[in-house]
Amino acid sequence: MNKMKNKKGDLRDHIGDIIIGVLCLLLIIFAIVIVYRVLTNQEDANAKRALDGIEGKINALEDGQSNTFLIQGFKGAAPDNLADSWFFAGWSKIEQNKPEMCFFDSCICICKGGIEASKSALIESCMEKGFCRRFNVDNIKVGTNWRAGIYANSGIDAKSEYIRLENNLLDVKITKQKNSLELNHDDYTETR
Repeated sequence: MNKMKNKKGDLRDHIGDIIIGVLCLLLIIFAIVIVYRVLTNQEDANAKRALDGIEGKINALEDGQSNTFLIQGFKGAAPDNLADSWFFAGWSKIEQNKPEMCFFDSCICICKGGIEASKSALIESCMEKGFCRRFNVDNIKVGTNWRAGIYANSGIDAKSEYIRLENNLLDVKITKQKNSLELNHDDYTETR
């Protein structure tokens, strides 16, 4: 009986150490959550900044003008996994299927992931993890011309309906007409 009483006393003697251990563990978990939020918010801020850059370049052009601009990517914009990459896509005013953020207007969006064979696969990801800018034009086309895979040596270009953002600089040709916008990137790299 006396041994049992001593064991209870031992636990009471270490209650301060236990409380300090639990508080340290909670502090470590809190720090991990804060760092994760900062990194996630930084990626979102970089994506917004890239979209702001596109919008500024479009606004700098007069109707009938076209120019090729360098767009600054950001770290993490184009990882090896396409599902974690950021993409520019555009929807025209008359298109029925587009992100709700576009309402009844034409828009250009930057969205994370969701890439499959067409920009329609991007709609859901734009709603979950994307940012859009509306433009007062009827038609918007966003795309990448590329020659790789089965097309690599054929001289035939393939075209996608999106532009994958890069980790560094990306050249984008922007053409502005009175009622339309076109963003185009040529990607003729060896591998795709």
